[in-house]
Amino acid sequence: MKEGYVLIYDIRTGMRVGIFKRHVPFEFLMAHKGIIVKKKLDSRGFFSLGIPKTHNLEKYPNAPVIVEIPFGLTISKLYVYNEKGELLKEHKIIKVFSATGKLIRCCFHLSEREFSLLDDVVIETKLDKNGYLQIGGKVRGHFQEYKGNRVRFEVHHGVITKISFLDTLGNIVATQNYILIYDEKFNLVASTQRRLPRVFEKGIFYLEKIIGPSGKLKFKKKTLITSSQYAGGNGFIKIVNGQVVSFWVVKDNKVVFGRPPCNFNLENKK
Repeated sequence: MKEGYVLIYDIRTGMRVGIFKRHVPFEFLMAHKGIIVKKKLDSRGFFSLGIPKTHNLEKYPNAPVIVEIPFGLTISKLYVYNEKGELLKEHKIIKVFSATGKLIRCCFHLSEREFSLLDDVVIETKLDKNGYLQIGGKVRGHFQEYKGNRVRFEVHHGVITKISFLDTLGNIVATQNYILIYDEKFNLVASTQRRLPRVFEKGIFYLEKIIGPSGKLKFKKKTLITSSQYAGGNGFIKIVNGQVVSFWVVKDNKVVFGRPPCNFNLENKK
């Protein structure tokens, strides 16, 4: 690759559709959907196709990169190489899909506020080397058995509700539901893998848990109910100051055990 040149290829055909010195005209980018870009980062590690500069990879100044841009200026894949053509890093990209599966956004980072505003979307990214899901300014799960795996998870009202673990081909190998946490008015406010976060141990909250094949509904290692007929249902638990005061089970959109509060509405549940 010549120093300072930008090579553009069509994603579908692999054919080169453009070659530019430093900057790519905005009109060209808008006219070509689905491109692969080959170029070098600048001396400060910035990737840019024009001005202003974007996507800083400061650890790799002047490194050759190959970047996939499916639409607009949205990066879906970014690979960093050394001068020998050896792969140094596949940069983690956060992909955001609509509920219908359409890719609507790609980014390197999401702030806590940006994440809180997401609703009815699916996100695809990677766990870190220790199995932590770090996104939106927080650690949102720890999955030690899937260190470094690609994952895909559902987000509703800024809350993760379900996560799937992918193999190298993108196939789902396992899925885990989160425990959902609602406030007193049944607004979805948070989720957790296992334990109730301390911040929810004061006040009135509701938990929603998927009941497994054993038919057990548990809280803090205490079994509340056991029956195979409830397997696959949704168990709801009312928590007041960290203690269970009532619970009920919903299956096939019907309350099959217990008595929910009057403000419980099945239509509002994801």
